[in-house]
Amino acid sequence: HQLPKYATYIFPGKNGHLTRQAAGKRVKKAVRSVLPKASCHWFRHCMANECLLAGVDLATLSKTLGHSSISTTGIYLHGNSKGVSSLL
Repeated sequence: HQLPKYATYIFPGKNGHLTRQAAGKRVKKAVRSVLPKASCHWFRHCMANECLLAGVDLATLSKTLGHSSISTTGIYLHGNSKGVSSLL
C-alpha cells in the first residue's frame, strides 16, 4: 500500500502541500493562545538555534535549512538568542 504523494508533506492540503502563507496562518491560529507572537519563521529560528546549541555544525544546519551558502545561515541566526522568553 502506497501513500498518496501529498501524505508525506509536513503541511498537506487537499491537492498537495499548503502554500507558505496558508501554513503560516494555520500555525499562528494553533499556537496563538500560548505563544501569541510565534510564527513558522520563529519556529524555524528556534529549531536552528537549538541545533547549534546541541552541537550541530553550521554546514549541516545550512544544508538542513536549504540555504545555498553557510554565510546565509550565519546572517539568518545572527541576533536571535532571545528564544521563547521574548514571546511570553
